[in-house]
Amino acid sequence: MTTPSRGQLDAIERARYKLRQADMALQYLRHVPTEIAADLRRARSISHPDLRLDTFFFSCLGLAKSAYYIIKDDQGGRYRDAIHSWRMNVLNDKGRTQFNRMMTLRNNDVHHGRSDGKTLATMIPFERSNDVWMYQSAALGISRTVTEHKNPDGRTVSSYDGLQGSMSLYVEIAGELCEASSACERFIAQLNSLIDAVKAANVPPLSALQRLWLWFRTTILRLRD
Repeated sequence: MTTPSRGQLDAIERARYKLRQADMALQYLRHVPTEIAADLRRARSISHPDLRLDTFFFSCLGLAKSAYYIIKDDQGGRYRDAIHSWRMNVLNDKGRTQFNRMMTLRNNDVHHGRSDGKTLATMIPFERSNDVWMYQSAALGISRTVTEHKNPDGRTVSSYDGLQGSMSLYVEIAGELCEASSACERFIAQLNSLIDAVKAANVPPLSALQRLWLWFRTTILRLRD
């Protein structure tokens, strides 16, 4: 990674880099149910599904949350007003609840070692290694049947190639049971939206006196707490 400049885009570029890392962790999280399904097909013992799912889920959450704090704490909080405006004007009530819940989930993991997630049986599409069956069906005029199943989050998964059993992590967010990778994808999208809003606000760097005042005010508030 090229070291960002010390100018206005410094914090923004570092935050975006964290979100790229979060995207990578998200890809691994999405792949875990496929690994579990392969174990089930081969009648292997399922090795630590909770550990694998939790590890990549909280890795993704932690990296994404870092992006928020990079923006929030830059130069003593010069983007504070822009962040508040984004929360109030871009997110709706449900979006704010979802965002706050994702932040809290990571806090629970770090400070209390609590997941608040459930590993539940789920179904995922069976992926064929080639398209021979598709071409043969088309050539012979055979209609293909769609297999459908409703997963614990209420979403219906369907496939022409059939479905296979697996396990996925689910978390409760805003009163709804959400599949963990979908929740992470939405959280990352929200943070990308925040960074876009902060960049568009074009907030000038704080002067040395302003940074000193913000540090003093923050220190006093902490002492009062």
